[in-house]
Amino acid sequence: MASPYAVYDPLCSPTTARNHDRDISSYWQHNGPLTDTPGSAGTPCIRLPQHAEFVVVGAGYTGLNAAIELSQRGHQVVVLEAGDVAAGCSSRNAGFVLPSSGRLSLHDYRRHYGAECADNVLHEFNQGVRHVESLVKAHQIECDWQSASYVRVAHTPAHAAALRALADNDAAWPRHYLDSAHMQQRYGGLRHAHGALQQQPAARVHPRALAQGYANIALQAGSLIKTSCPVTALSAKKGGYALQTAEGEIQADKVLMCSNGYLQRSLLPALSRCQLPALSSIIVTAPLSDGQRESIGLTDRELMMDTRLLKYYYRLLPDGRLLFGGRGAVQGSDANHPRYQQALRQAMYTSMPVLKGIAVDYSWCGWISVSADSMPRVCELDTNLFASFGYCGAGISFSSLAGKRLAQRALGDRLAALPFYQLPPRSFPMARMRRLGQRLYYQYARLRDAW
Repeated sequence: MASPYAVYDPLCSPTTARNHDRDISSYWQHNGPLTDTPGSAGTPCIRLPQHAEFVVVGAGYTGLNAAIELSQRGHQVVVLEAGDVAAGCSSRNAGFVLPSSGRLSLHDYRRHYGAECADNVLHEFNQGVRHVESLVKAHQIECDWQSASYVRVAHTPAHAAALRALADNDAAWPRHYLDSAHMQQRYGGLRHAHGALQQQPAARVHPRALAQGYANIALQAGSLIKTSCPVTALSAKKGGYALQTAEGEIQADKVLMCSNGYLQRSLLPALSRCQLPALSSIIVTAPLSDGQRESIGLTDRELMMDTRLLKYYYRLLPDGRLLFGGRGAVQGSDANHPRYQQALRQAMYTSMPVLKGIAVDYSWCGWISVSADSMPRVCELDTNLFASFGYCGAGISFSSLAGKRLAQRALGDRLAALPFYQLPPRSFPMARMRRLGQRLYYQYARLRDAW
C-alpha cells in the first residue's frame, strides 16, 4: 500500500506521473498577484505535433527561458510538461532571487579555478538576477518583484569570524559585514545570529507568478506548451530524437532536458546518476502580530539564510506572515510525514523564540537537484541532446539564465569560459547508494551544525 505521505519520487517512482503532486498546495497558490488558473499558460488539450525543431522537456524556469530564447530567435519550439506549468519547485520555492547557485562558494571557485574565474562566476551569477529583472520589467510581469538584501546569518561565533574575513579580504565582491552588536540591535528576536554578510543584487518575488509570466512570454513568442504530457521514453533517431509521451510520439531535431530534480531515473539514467534529488520543505505561519514583527526586526525586503550545512532560510512576506524553509525527508514516501513539518516548526521556534506556538497555515515540499560536484551544469550530453540542472535550491535567477544559456548552446553560440559551462557533468560514485549517503550526511550535518 502506498504511503499516505508520499509524493512523486524521481529515483523510485516507475513513471513520471501526469500532473504529479498536483495535490500539494503551497502558499503561492492562494496568495499574491496571480490570477490565471493552474496551467493556463499551457494546455493539455492541444494536439501534439509529429515533429519539432526543438523539444524542451520541463516547463519550469529553465525550460521556459530556453523556449523564450529559441522562439524569439525564430525557431519552432514545443515544451512538454508532465504536470502544469511550473509544477515543481519553480512554483514552490521561497521566492529568493540571489546571485548564486550550487553549493560552491566564490572562495571555492577562486581556490579551484583561480581569481579571474571566480570574478567571472560572480559576474555571471549577478547577470542571472539582472536577467530575471529585465524580463519582469520589459514584460510587466505582476509577480511582486521588489529589490531586497540577501543576509547570510552566522549561527556561531566561528562562522561570524569567517564571514568577517570574507568581507575584509574580498573587496572586489561588495558585501557588508554586520557585527553581533548590529545584529542584536537590528534583529533582536533572532537567536544564533552572531554576525552576517549583507549583499546585493537580490530581490524577492512571487515564484509561481514569475513562472506564469515566463510561460506567457514564451507563448507570445510562438512556443507551444503542452501540459499533462509526461515524456516516458527518449531514443536517438537519424537526424534527431524520438520522444514517447502520454499523448503519442514526437520527433525532434534537438532536445533540451530542463526537468532538474524531477528527472525520472529511467528516462536518462546517465543524467540521473549525475544528480541527487533532495527534498526542500517550507512552512508559512499565520500573520505575525505587530509586536512579533517588531521583536524579530525583519522587513519584507530582507532574505535571510544561515550558515548551517543544512541551511534554514526565511523571509517576512508582504502580508505579514513568515516563510521558513529547510531540508526535509530523504525519499518521497516520507515527504509529507508530520514529523518533518514539526521539525521545521521547532527550528523556527528555536531561531525566533517570540514565534513559539504561532499557527502554521501552509506547508509543502519539492525536489531540488544537487549535482555530484556541487556545481550546476549547462551542457551537451550527446549530439543534439542538451541539459541544465544542479541549482541546489538557490536557483531562481541562475536557472532562468541557464535556460537562455542552454538555448544559446543548442544554437551553437559560444558561452563564457566558466566551469559549469565547460566541464562535463560528473556521476555520483556508487550512484545506487545516493540515498544512503544522503542519510549519513544529514546525520553528520545535524551533529556539526549543533556543535
